[in-house]
Amino acid sequence: MKVIYIGGDVSKGYVDVAFLNQSMTFLQEAGRFDDTAIGQSQLRDRILKLKEKHDPVQFVVGLEASGGLERNWLKFFREMKTLCDIKVFLLNPLAVRKFFERNLRRNKTDRISARNIAEYLFSGGRRKENRTNCWEWRNDSFRRRRDPSAESNAETSCSRRL
Repeated sequence: MKVIYIGGDVSKGYVDVAFLNQSMTFLQEAGRFDDTAIGQSQLRDRILKLKEKHDPVQFVVGLEASGGLERNWLKFFREMKTLCDIKVFLLNPLAVRKFFERNLRRNKTDRISARNIAEYLFSGGRRKENRTNCWEWRNDSFRRRRDPSAESNAETSCSRRL
């Protein structure tokens, strides 16, 4: 099965997307899509064309956490799971930035940032952030923090390690 990595740099009102295949080649389907129903349908069409062209294929999507601007796109990719095989990751922006500073690269544009995110996914840098459904994971972690029994379990597991 082929894997295509999708890096998305979310900004206010749009997302820049880059597609990277397994041979580290960026595909020409990259572009900027508005955060509207029309923009999301254009991105859906491009992903489905890639699916037809490279079938069977798995998509690995990475979006940087950007203070809530990524929520519409997380919802969009969650809905895309019904149409094709997609894994979605919500990435820590600091981890992505440090990954590329290590290689002496700097972001200058949103397009370059989207490419960097796709390369970060390709390199396997997201292993510790492995969440198949970020939206549900965030809700579960919030519930866990507020549950007092979970806190006591965490304290006992810490004391066992000592």
